[in-house]
Amino acid sequence: MKKKIVGFLAALACAACAVPYCAAAAQTAEGDGVAVQTVWEGQEAIFLQSVSLERGEEIYSFICKFDKAVSDGSTALEEAKKSLIAVNGTLLSAIAGASAGYDAEDDTLIAFAVPASFFTEGEKVTAEVFGGLLSATDRVTTVRYTYEFSSSATQGKRIYRGDDVSAFDEVRVTSISAPTIESGNFTFKVYFSDSITSKKYIDLQAMDNRWLRDQYGEDAKNNVTSYSYTNAELNLLHSYQVYGWSNEHSLSHKLMFGCTEMNGLKAFFANTTQLDMTPKTTVNGLQAFSVRQLLESVAQEGISYSSDGEHFEPFYGSLQVLAVQIHIDSNFIQVVLKGDSLHDKNLKPVKTRRKVGENQYEYQDITSFHENLAPDLKQNMLFGLKAGLLLPNGKAVHKDAYFIYDYSRKAWISADQLTDAQPNVDDTLDNQMGLTEGELITYNKKK
Repeated sequence: MKKKIVGFLAALACAACAVPYCAAAAQTAEGDGVAVQTVWEGQEAIFLQSVSLERGEEIYSFICKFDKAVSDGSTALEEAKKSLIAVNGTLLSAIAGASAGYDAEDDTLIAFAVPASFFTEGEKVTAEVFGGLLSATDRVTTVRYTYEFSSSATQGKRIYRGDDVSAFDEVRVTSISAPTIESGNFTFKVYFSDSITSKKYIDLQAMDNRWLRDQYGEDAKNNVTSYSYTNAELNLLHSYQVYGWSNEHSLSHKLMFGCTEMNGLKAFFANTTQLDMTPKTTVNGLQAFSVRQLLESVAQEGISYSSDGEHFEPFYGSLQVLAVQIHIDSNFIQVVLKGDSLHDKNLKPVKTRRKVGENQYEYQDITSFHENLAPDLKQNMLFGLKAGLLLPNGKAVHKDAYFIYDYSRKAWISADQLTDAQPNVDDTLDNQMGLTEGELITYNKKK
């Protein structure tokens, strides 16, 4: 295998040495280089798994390995695609003497070579592959990858996220549907200005899917959640901090919700992680909690439960697989908070009590040990997205965005529009019908 790759890189080396390096020809990957992160629809996603580097006296050779075939037998990489690869912040297309191509025998590899004179001895080396790189097999990268090499490293370390959110194309909320109750669950959809996923459907369950598979084995795919992304793709999206409990930039931490019923959440009593339940922010008197907090919360204070009707235990909460679901499709995210379900109705009723006075209690039978999260529709609510949230197609939320739901008008109002006076109807986010900005222009022309 190594001999085949070396032979391929030798061919690239000859091309690279044909033209001497010219520093004046270099252009940084800022600006136009970053703007090429295009959303592709209809193409299957490919994910970059590793980048290795061989330092030679005359050239530095890079090998990019993908999770699927990127070559259909051809070896040449079109010139335009070199603008989707950067080395040390400079586009490959702008580096004199640089060359790139597919490996003739391993169809999962793309290799490129850069003159050694481009680098300063001992410096760190970075290699970037942007979203929108369409392979010869009609597959496309959907996120931006950055790999970093120390002074002597041959294997790159992937830098999943940078502090500069502007390095990713911006996506904005254009409309939010009025909340509804469907099959006992509370749900609403958040629409964006562009497509946010390269596949038609992804159900993240707001959890780490690998955890679900560990808990439910091979049947998890059918019984717990449905997948359009392969396991390899999900793992890479998890590593890229699109989702997962452990990732501070993920949906679990960057997607917020709150309402009057949920003000003052406490952690699930058996929560061993000691999760901090402090609200992330308060807007218009409503506390915003992350999905991570909602998943391990007590939905209402003061409730005790008993399975025998006599001995009551406090604070049995909402820690369960389907407490919060997040569905991503096309240009929207659907948020689902668990309500009464058929599964609940098959459980033995449990008695609960709430203290309403001195030695006075209010008793109620429920059909689930788990306190449902689905709120009453007739109350004001708060929804938010935090800056830095990265979505599966490599687009990101650039600034915090919060919205208040006015149940009397069944409309969401941008928190930026909130004043002491009641905002105008035109300030609400219910006037775009879930259409992207391009679709809305077409729709208005047809009216």
